[in-house]
Amino acid sequence: MRTRSTKKMCFLPLVCGVLILCLLGGSLMGCADRQQVNTTALLSDGKHEIPVWFYEFLLSRMKAELARQKYDVSSATFWDSPITEGSSVSWRESCENSVLDTLRMYLAALVLFDENGLKLTDEYYSSIDEDLDMYLDLDADGSKSAFNELLAAYGVSYDTLRQAYADEYRVALLQTYLYGKDGSLIGNNVKEEYFEENYYCFRQVLFAKFYYEYKTDDFGNVIYYDTASGKPVYDSKNGQVAYDADGKEYKDSDGQTIYYDEDGKILYDTAKGKPMYVTDEKGNAEQNAYLPGQLEERKKKLEQLRMEIGLNDVQAFDRAVDLTKEKQKDVRKDILMYKATALYQSGDYEGAAKVCDTIQTFGDSADAYYLQGLCYMELKNMDIGDTAIVESEYGYHLIMRYPTTEGDYKADDYKVFFSSFNASLVTQLFRDKCEKLFETFTLSEEAKKGAKDILEIGVNYNY
Repeated sequence: MRTRSTKKMCFLPLVCGVLILCLLGGSLMGCADRQQVNTTALLSDGKHEIPVWFYEFLLSRMKAELARQKYDVSSATFWDSPITEGSSVSWRESCENSVLDTLRMYLAALVLFDENGLKLTDEYYSSIDEDLDMYLDLDADGSKSAFNELLAAYGVSYDTLRQAYADEYRVALLQTYLYGKDGSLIGNNVKEEYFEENYYCFRQVLFAKFYYEYKTDDFGNVIYYDTASGKPVYDSKNGQVAYDADGKEYKDSDGQTIYYDEDGKILYDTAKGKPMYVTDEKGNAEQNAYLPGQLEERKKKLEQLRMEIGLNDVQAFDRAVDLTKEKQKDVRKDILMYKATALYQSGDYEGAAKVCDTIQTFGDSADAYYLQGLCYMELKNMDIGDTAIVESEYGYHLIMRYPTTEGDYKADDYKVFFSSFNASLVTQLFRDKCEKLFETFTLSEEAKKGAKDILEIGVNYNY
């Protein structure tokens, strides 16, 4: 029995304008009536063409990415609504413009592919045909006519889908030809310049807008557990044993001796043990939001901490981070997701794409980590040693910009975070190269008007 392949076509960073929409989304079911594939040229340089069907095809992918995130993309109201409050750009315009930008990149890639004398070998076509045959069997019981009817909702047919996949392979091959596998042909001076211009080093103290519920005993004391055994850890050094009427030590259900303070309250070892969260039915730690008055007090404390640290006192900031990091949940990935969403909704697609790269490769190998995401714009306006307080959905962030060191992007301490560094650089260099050709392209407004409206296009989860 055949199953759907998990192999992905090599879209690479070229289509990140589309893929960035993984942060947003909606739900839609349905399909368009069977229609003939629209082969009219949408974009052209006089020799190469991007047909309307490719435009509709990428819109169908975009709708699927939106659909995964619970936006009501089946609604005309959604598509006509602004992407952010007060914006003059609607969701329809934003998505259409994003796809057109991606298609310009495709057209430029096809031009450069031919100019460099590159060819797509039979091996690549065999791989494409293998995938298409699998889809044909799984989704249409081997019937090409039935398969074409299914694909019509996405603007393509069996043959044009094959062409789309071939063009995506051409893009991948061109990038490898120009820059080497994983950027191996890019000089160190170019990498260093890209690093200095795009990456920033900072640390942060987070005062979250929420607190976690912990397990407590009958006296209201937080219970501390040995993380290995899961048993409570009592303070045998500073506590005293209580005895029952028979002179026996009081013990818990695990047979461990219970130690008390002078008021008779259970005393736990906070040095050796960690508090255990109260969890919901899904195993997630339960959170409670601070009240508005409590939030103001927390913000005042953070402002006071900023004043105490002063300007350019890295050591003092390090101490502040070390003192607070055990008291706060590691929400850095969530914060980056928040930032990426905010950037996208503001129309900063390039910034959002950079944050997506960060989210996908984020690691905890370094305390002072680099990023292109959180507070990216804020850090742009900060000198080394400057501090700032930034509010997000999750809390108040006291951040300090730290100096970077030449070659940090290839240091072992940061290799997890910088695992996508070369790929991001290739994306940037490739975009810069392609954009030089954009002014030679012609967009047919008539052809665009003849394309199906995004509301009419199906939701393409699979192709």
